[in-house]
Amino acid sequence: INRKTIDLEHQLNKSMENKEIFTLLGLEKSLVYFTTSLKANKIVIQKLMRNSTFLKMYEDDQDLLEDVLIENKQAIEMAEIYSHILSGMM
Repeated sequence: INRKTIDLEHQLNKSMENKEIFTLLGLEKSLVYFTTSLKANKIVIQKLMRNSTFLKMYEDDQDLLEDVLIENKQAIEMAEIYSHILSGMM
């Protein structure tokens, strides 16, 4: 996403055509869908962690789930940052 944004920014500096703007809008739309999906996944992961009594989980499973939750939160933050950057470009 970062590389694509930088390339589009350079293209926008050279020519202000609709093509580049529509590409930026498409990227921003994709980031919105991506962020929404990541937030839904976060809820599922948190429920899995809370309801570990229904699922037989070993300590390693719990650790892995915690790692997945951390990675998911980081992905949400990155997607939101890129979304804000794209919003600022338009």
